[in-house]
Amino acid sequence: MDSIVDLWKYFTISEEEEIVGVNDDLVNSGKKEFEFRLVGRILSQRPIHREALERTLANLWKVEKVLSIKKVEVDTFLFSFGHDVEWDMVLDGEPWHFSNNLLVLKKTEAICGGVGWGDFSFTKFWVQIHGVPSLGMNKAMGLLLGNKIGYVIEVEKDTNGSYLGRFLRVRVIINITLPLRRGANIKLGS
Repeated sequence: MDSIVDLWKYFTISEEEEIVGVNDDLVNSGKKEFEFRLVGRILSQRPIHREALERTLANLWKVEKVLSIKKVEVDTFLFSFGHDVEWDMVLDGEPWHFSNNLLVLKKTEAICGGVGWGDFSFTKFWVQIHGVPSLGMNKAMGLLLGNKIGYVIEVEKDTNGSYLGRFLRVRVIINITLPLRRGANIKLGS
């Protein structure tokens, strides 16, 4: 039997399979198609009615300009906004849900150059961390504990710039395919 190396000498690429070069102007014009767009997957076992989704989210997101929703897969939709203000507001307000099912959103620029819509395993959540000793009510503790849950984006402070309160509130990106952490014990000092 021939070895794999010997078999490679019979491998050829036909003219139809040749590599096609694409210049930067064409690539950049394609990127404009992705401006002010999000791709989202609704984690549901039931079919999603696109018109109901569009009505509900346009109302919920308070979109003043046009919100267009295109179904690209059974549970995946492309959301197009009129301008960046609404696009930013929707991303800042995550997580969202529709009909009691999580809507996982991501920027379309994150999938540029790839094939398909990519992975929908991560989304943002606000998490309350209770039981933190008073000496630990600060940004550094929020970062430390929040990074045990996921990837910290923000540790919330009040209008006075303080982190003191009943709990620390941390915004994290969480892998939703993994079980949530129930808790942890905090030990201060060495």
